[in-house]
Amino acid sequence: MALSHEELLELVRLRMAPLKRGQKMLSYKRLRAEHPETFGRLSAVALGEEFVRAFKEELVAVKVTSIKPPEEDRQLAARLIDAFDHLSLAHAIVVKRRDERSLPADLGLAAAHDLSGRLRNGERIGVAAGQTVCWLSRYMRDFFRIRAKKITFVSMTGIFCARQRGHGPNEELLRGTRPAADGERSNILIDADINAIRMAQAVQSHVEFVLVASPAVGHFAQARGLMARNSWLGARDGKSRRTLDRAVVGIGALYDNWRLIDAVNARNPDHPIRRDLDRLRMICTGGAKEVSGGRLWWPVFDVANHLMLAEPRDGCRLSPRDCRAARDLVRRLNERVLTVSERDLKAAKLYAIAGGPRKSYPIYDALHAFDIETLVTDDVTARDLLAIQVASKN
Repeated sequence: MALSHEELLELVRLRMAPLKRGQKMLSYKRLRAEHPETFGRLSAVALGEEFVRAFKEELVAVKVTSIKPPEEDRQLAARLIDAFDHLSLAHAIVVKRRDERSLPADLGLAAAHDLSGRLRNGERIGVAAGQTVCWLSRYMRDFFRIRAKKITFVSMTGIFCARQRGHGPNEELLRGTRPAADGERSNILIDADINAIRMAQAVQSHVEFVLVASPAVGHFAQARGLMARNSWLGARDGKSRRTLDRAVVGIGALYDNWRLIDAVNARNPDHPIRRDLDRLRMICTGGAKEVSGGRLWWPVFDVANHLMLAEPRDGCRLSPRDCRAARDLVRRLNERVLTVSERDLKAAKLYAIAGGPRKSYPIYDALHAFDIETLVTDDVTARDLLAIQVASKN
């Protein structure tokens, strides 16, 4: 049964209301549960069709001319730059944290406001995966226009997302030893590729983007056939590698919710790389420590999904035995995951977007390991960075 025009308008209003808070639209399942009298009689699929009909019949039109940036703490940003003036940090954006749920969207929006006017003609920009970079690319595509010319966006892969339709990918499909069912190959999407495409869509004039277009993880036995070890940008022989002028990256900790574990599980829970991940997670769980102020020191962090061992901080360190084992596992994982190398990260000026729980120590280590020119973070994390810096001097 079709909805009336009044019900259609209410459907659109309720579903899109969370967008004002930087959150995802309400699912049709939740709309049916929260408003059973109005929408309970229709299935989720039927509600989706009605939602589209509201736009097709021009009952609703969305027009956004500008989007306000999140509130910033400029004084705290200046303190960050002063505290790390011995490093490469030249620009900082500190967003006032509203809540944990909206933080990735707020960081992405602040970065979009800044980066849209910062890119220069002819630049070659690396675009990584990650939640905050994903929000940046969405905002850039939908609300901003990049006026710089002859920009090249390069995918910096390292993690993949298996879409929820179909039965999902498996090893036979990735090796090409069996044909894909209709639509099945489209299940394999590289997050960084999607982010690079979105960024390219924001450019007004000539733009190019370089995609990887290959699975993120391969069997160790197939390393020489299916994919090169530790290769990226689709360059297996190294001849087509080019230095990036700038790279937009996220920074994270190898924690329980790190999505590579979920991505491997979606393909094959018995995958050899899963065993290494589980061993490394056990070492990290045993060595993690909570420091005063609620900060968590986690032994392994990543920049653009390139894994690195954290430096000992505030009395936190792994045992010599665990440190040796973790170092070996990190090396093996970096070799077997299609991801950017440490050499390529160090060759580019990084535009880092990261904040929230468990990120303070990884950001601090990344600031010392790489040429991070710009940091977009939140006020709580910024104060943690200042506290870690003071403790390190003492």
